[in-house]
Amino acid sequence: MTVKEMIKQLKRYPTYYQVVDTEGSPIMYMVCRCANAVTLEPKTQIDKKSWLDDFLQEALNSTMSDDDVAQELKDQGFTLDDLKEYRQDTYEWAKQYWKESDGNENME
Repeated sequence: MTVKEMIKQLKRYPTYYQVVDTEGSPIMYMVCRCANAVTLEPKTQIDKKSWLDDFLQEALNSTMSDDDVAQELKDQGFTLDDLKEYRQDTYEWAKQYWKESDGNENME
């Protein structure tokens, strides 16, 4: 399947649907492995701690706002449970931030 064909197929579905693998794990990345192929990597195959460490360090060194950091974490499919397990220092901030921004008490 080409990217063009995939986009055509995906347009049939609501934009809030998650893209998951056959076991239900959210797809977290689209990675171009070579000049003419894209690999979809599920959440279960990602080293979440390393990804979070790298992303949060990059965010600290940049001008990303808290809004942007929180949204990117959500967009990448991270949950409060992920943060609690891999980045306890970020968990409390995210828990409070997401609760305030979403008006949702149960973010886990």
